[in-house]
Amino acid sequence: IAAQVAQGNGHLIRMPCTVIGRILSEDAEDGLAFWIRDLRREGVPVSPLILQMKNRAVAA
Repeated sequence: IAAQVAQGNGHLIRMPCTVIGRILSEDAEDGLAFWIRDLRREGVPVSPLILQMKNRAVAA
């Protein structure tokens, strides 16, 4: 990485992201889809952060 930075290409290098995830059940996915649909019908914007927090709560 240091060599790439020295060449001026350091901003193009990405470190691999190792994420351990969970697979949600079909019922949990349906529940999330209905939750998002209901929020959008009420005019509430659903940001990626809100979705991430809700996913973590459902997966726990």
